[in-house]
Amino acid sequence: MISLTYDALSLRVGRSPVLDRIDLDLTGPGVVALLGPSGVGKSSLLRATQRLIDHGQEGWKRSGDVRLNGESIFASHIKKHELARWMGFIQQKPRMLGGSARNNVEFALRHTTNLPRAAVRQKAEAALEQVGLTTELDSLDMAAWQLSGGQAQRLAIACAIALEPAVLLMDEPSSALDPLSSQRVESIIRTLAETRLVVMVTHAVSLAERLADVVAFLWRGESGARLVEYGDVSTVLGAPRDLWVRQFVWTARGHSHGEPAVAAHSATVETHPILAGQSGFALLQRVYLFVCSGNRSRSPIAQTICHAEVSRLLQGVPKQSQWGRFQALSAGLSASYGAPMSTAARTALGSLGVPPPDHVTQPVTEDLVRQADTIYCMTEAQCRELTQRFPAASAKTQRLDPVDDIADPEGGDAEAFTITAERIRDLVRWRLESQGQFPLPVTWAEAVPDASSSAVTA
Repeated sequence: MISLTYDALSLRVGRSPVLDRIDLDLTGPGVVALLGPSGVGKSSLLRATQRLIDHGQEGWKRSGDVRLNGESIFASHIKKHELARWMGFIQQKPRMLGGSARNNVEFALRHTTNLPRAAVRQKAEAALEQVGLTTELDSLDMAAWQLSGGQAQRLAIACAIALEPAVLLMDEPSSALDPLSSQRVESIIRTLAETRLVVMVTHAVSLAERLADVVAFLWRGESGARLVEYGDVSTVLGAPRDLWVRQFVWTARGHSHGEPAVAAHSATVETHPILAGQSGFALLQRVYLFVCSGNRSRSPIAQTICHAEVSRLLQGVPKQSQWGRFQALSAGLSASYGAPMSTAARTALGSLGVPPPDHVTQPVTEDLVRQADTIYCMTEAQCRELTQRFPAASAKTQRLDPVDDIADPEGGDAEAFTITAERIRDLVRWRLESQGQFPLPVTWAEAVPDASSSAVTA
């Protein structure tokens, strides 16, 4: 049996927390899927396991332990290069040397073993054959840079398995591949997992369902990513207990509104969902900050829709009884002060029946970050940039869509803006529903007659 144990592993870089006391006991052979939103810290967990992130280097701090078959990987007598013989690491974007495919695998063997040249070549060719490149390439002396994306990923796997490690760490192994290449890589993973422990980072629920035996789900908390659910794949993905896991799985499967809505409450003070439960009321004690790049399209669309959704939710409830401290704000990482919302964004809001506001752009500031309880960025890159510039944002920043980036529609036609606005509308509604645990109106036809007069003002 193979065991990989995480014992209260915590990571932070500078003052920004990354991982919060991860406790996991993984056993193999088999496949473990590390699931969670992009940017939550899954890749950092793998890199720490391989000691590519190490205590005291580049501002990183670590506490806790990681043990392979009972022995700490941080023990003083264990050198980093020795870990490659025990745990192979396949990165999301394979890094190849300038030589041939064969030379790439031989290089890994020459620098981690004392095998004679003939044995190195034999092991390299065996690994290349195992991943299907021996028969696929015209020659194993073909330059590595000439390989396709799928072939390069399989070459990276060959470099790792040539060392015959007990554990394989794989970071998004098929996320950038076409369907046929993905299928080949998945087939290789199944074969490798018959004799190894494969720990695979992914945000794709469907991939985890196809390959994994068990799933560990990470979600961002105030002190970094924490383990919120762990267990058999059919249990965690079939009937998740945690609210965030449940919503993530539903969204990944194409249910844009989260879980099935229950019957709508009547809009009276006595039965209104906000006043009927504290979870809904707590939603309106929050300040939301939506962030994009220029603050002219995506983030002001999200801000305006958030206002409209809450107004529709609260129709019929006396204002003094429930508005609380709710605000929806927006800003841009590269924005300057005073520019208007783009005409195309205003038109897209109008097509959804939401009156566009008199918006002016503003940059993200330390004061806005301090005000916000929750910050939603449009892309993973924006999450990283925001938390690097404002470390205080790290515990409350996440991507609006946990599954994928929301691309900037600037430069596209009116339909591109409308599609983006519809997607943001569905995501904002889902976020409000999942945090407040109440159903919102299903259609915009249920809106109050004059949405602009009843909108919550920031």
